[in-house]
Formats: sequence, C-alpha cells, structure tokens
Amino acid sequence: MRQIHGVVTTGAGAAGESLKLLLSELRRLTGLASLLPDSVTIRVPQDYTGRADYTMEPSEGSLNQTVTLERCRVRGLDAIILRTSANTQGARVLEILAEVRLRTEFGISDGDRFVAGQKLQVV
Repeated sequence: MRQIHGVVTTGAGAAGESLKLLLSELRRLTGLASLLPDSVTIRVPQDYTGRADYTMEPSEGSLNQTVTLERCRVRGLDAIILRTSANTQGARVLEILAEVRLRTEFGISDGDRFVAGQKLQVV
C-alpha cells in the first residue's frame, strides 16, 4: 500500500461551492453514496502525480475543467483525492473527500502532520 505523508492546511475555500454542483455525479462515479462536499487540504513535500480512477470531463459536470478522482483510505475509511485540470493550488496540494467530515471525525487541524499509515493511505 502506497502512503502519502503531508501536512493539513487551509484550502483556498473554492472547493465547497464547486463540489456542491458536482456532488451527485461524484457519488455516482465513486459509489460513495454519502460523500460530503467538505474536503481536507493536504500539502505534500513533493509534487504529487496520482492515478485517476475516475475522470469527469467538463461536459459531465457544471465546471469548465476536467476533474480526476483517485480512491484512497483515511484511517480505514474510503475517501477520494480530487484534482482539477486548473489545479490552482499546485501539484503539492491534495483535496481529500469522504463520507464523514474528516476534520471533525478525527480531530484533524491545520498543521497536523501525517504519520505513515495513520491518516492517509492510497490503495
């Protein structure tokens, strides 16, 4: 199992509104029926190039950019890494979504460091 190490950070804040527009399609694609439009932003030490398990082209959603989704696990829960073709935050920032509010569920705060296998595991 590949592991990602990073630090929780405050995101740009734009994801929430955009995600609400895509939520039903994200749920359908990923099979995560209760997926929430809340994300946790993780800053990783090196550029991250994941693999897309799902891709949404602009015509499939309400955004004017491609959205890629990568399956992952956060402390045993199914989750997804969401990236957009605009990628305005850079290649070292990941948006993680799940069926629970990750910050609340696990007491995650800005500045928290990840320990291998404890918070974010890509499967």
